[in-house]
Amino acid sequence: MLFCQHDWPSLRQLFLQVMKRVKDNKGLIFDNFFRYITNIDMLEEMMWLSNTDTSQLCLLPTSHRQRTVTRGVDKEAKEELRVAFEKQALHAEDRFIPALHLFLLDTVGQQA
Repeated sequence: MLFCQHDWPSLRQLFLQVMKRVKDNKGLIFDNFFRYITNIDMLEEMMWLSNTDTSQLCLLPTSHRQRTVTRGVDKEAKEELRVAFEKQALHAEDRFIPALHLFLLDTVGQQA
């Protein structure tokens, strides 16, 4: 997903393939989703998916996620996810390069 932002909208079809896999797998765990994904179209698609009964999304950092985040299971968790989407949408104009830089720093830091 991160790299699909690089050449949006030409990589939209690749993103839609990723979303199909998420739907087929009935969920996604991406603890740092809100740290790296800033594309408004991608955020809207994930927000829509989070409001369906078909997928379990764990998009908040583990430290914030103390419960399963699924529709109807925990209203507080659902509200926390909604607020995170709204907050991220405010930063949707952020560029891809800073998000990529954070991703690379985090990835290299995990390997050290």
